Amino acid sequence: MKTNHCAMLWALPLCISLIFPFESTAQYGRLRTKQASSFNLVMGGDMAFRLLQSASEDALTQEVLDRRNTLENYKFNLKFGLDYHLGFGRSYAFKMGLRYANPGFSVDGVSTWERNHEINSEPWLQDHYGSNLTYNYQMVEIPLGIKFSAYRSTCQPYVELGVAPTYYSKTIIREEKYDGTRTKTSRDENLTRWNYVAFGTAGGNFSITKVLYGFTQIVARYQLNELRTDYIRERLLGLGLECGLRVYLE
Repeated sequence: MKTNHCAMLWALPLCISLIFPFESTAQYGRLRTKQASSFNLVMGGDMAFRLLQSASEDALTQEVLDRRNTLENYKFNLKFGLDYHLGFGRSYAFKMGLRYANPGFSVDGVSTWERNHEINSEPWLQDHYGSNLTYNYQMVEIPLGIKFSAYRSTCQPYVELGVAPTYYSKTIIREEKYDGTRTKTSRDENLTRWNYVAFGTAGGNFSITKVLYGFTQIVARYQLNELRTDYIRERLLGLGLECGLRVYLE
């Protein structure tokens, strides 16, 4: 399933590019003195994972840390939302938006698992016939940043840098057993509610109509604060691809 998600994510921009050819124009997405403002519909995802760090040197903490590092794997992180770009110079725009995201991790072959336990204390045991667990942190992002566009170039390449205040609401744990049955558990974990994620993007636009454009962009993210602050600390990071539609307002 992970492979199919990745293939679809990377194939979509290529298909759009073949349907709508690139177009070069000096007035591309800008007025005479500044970038035109725009609304953007964004969708895509990244391969999300986490960084773990021990806050204690005792043997039990190290055992749990080693177990998590050994058993947990990356997962596909779905993202979608809206952005607004406010042009304020020939090449610059201020970015603000609202996104849904579900970063986390997966664990394969778990034969012992207690739904009511915190992740750092669960006595996981692996077995060939065990369950596959996927931890999805339900989050809402508010990306804030600056966009720089090379407006005189074909397909107008651009880069963005910024920080996204991100609100954690709950964790959804999906369990798929070896016999194919599936269950879903929702849990409000003791995690940091407000988090801050640094992001950087690099992408390009292509024209569809005079005011409607498509775009694709590579996105990298790194969480600046700790999501978990107990004896095993956790941060999130990801690298992926997004695509969408951009409607210029001026």
